[in-house]
Amino acid sequence: MHHVSCPYAHQQNGAAERKHHHTVEVGLALLSHASMPLKFFDEAFLAAAYLINRVPRKTIHNITPLERLFHRKPDYTSLRTFGCACWPHVRPYNSHKLQFRSKECVFLGYSTMHKGYKCLDVSTGRVYISRDVIFDENVFPFAKLHSIAGARLQFEIINISPTLLNPNSSFLGGESVGDHVINPSANPANDVLENDCENLEENSAENTSNGAGEAGSRHEEDPPTIS
Repeated sequence: MHHVSCPYAHQQNGAAERKHHHTVEVGLALLSHASMPLKFFDEAFLAAAYLINRVPRKTIHNITPLERLFHRKPDYTSLRTFGCACWPHVRPYNSHKLQFRSKECVFLGYSTMHKGYKCLDVSTGRVYISRDVIFDENVFPFAKLHSIAGARLQFEIINISPTLLNPNSSFLGGESVGDHVINPSANPANDVLENDCENLEENSAENTSNGAGEAGSRHEEDPPTIS
């Protein structure tokens, strides 16, 4: 007989839930390190799964899941830092010969259908798949676009439903998740985001009061109109 887990009974599917939580944690860590927005979570989770399958596991005698399944050693020479700056060879994509042969892009991970890298052109949103890529793993383009990109990402993560992060614990309450204790208030990124929000509210309040004062003064100075 084949049994499935009961509805809303995540504890009956513990192995899958723990692996799901592991993938989410690694993916969010990749996004945070690269200061990338949460809308790239799909690419981050694919890259997280790619890395997890190539990391030795204690439960399978310190060998990688890839080696356990395909009986071959993984190749680590192709690993690069997620979200770093890269310059792919884009000449095959050009429409005329006067276009640049390369441009700065963001490394989005590894293609599942090709033996190449996925490179995002931030200005156009186009993704190039190329095997000829030069990387600068010390530069993160998204960190240069927004000075508080990390804080914005942390704010987006906090707004995620707790069931997506871990169905068995609360992310917002600072409870334990696996072997870790999460406390959002202790994260410096939250302080930066709160300060920016407070400054934004103060500026909005000042603009509102100034606008009301100007409107009142104009109302007092303008003579009544008689038709």
